[in-house]
Amino acid sequence: MNELDRLLGNLRAAPAPDRLADIDGEVLAAISIRPPSGITVSNASFGLVAIAALFVGILGSGITQPNPTRTPLAPFGAPSALAPSTLLADTP
Repeated sequence: MNELDRLLGNLRAAPAPDRLADIDGEVLAAISIRPPSGITVSNASFGLVAIAALFVGILGSGITQPNPTRTPLAPFGAPSALAPSTLLADTP
């Protein structure tokens, strides 16, 4: 561990390379040259998709099963019958 601390201390004490002084300008110039990528979506088509999603959500919430079966809610799957919590619960 002392060797690692010494190496990191030497790296911290070393001067930064001269190329890093102009890196901000180079990065910003490269960003401004790149054409924008991605698909542009008009407001009308975005609104149409949003309304369609709203109707699908409303219809989906209104449709239910006639006799839904209820399962216990467990975050990591069905609880095991041999889990310590079930084994200790029956002790007097």
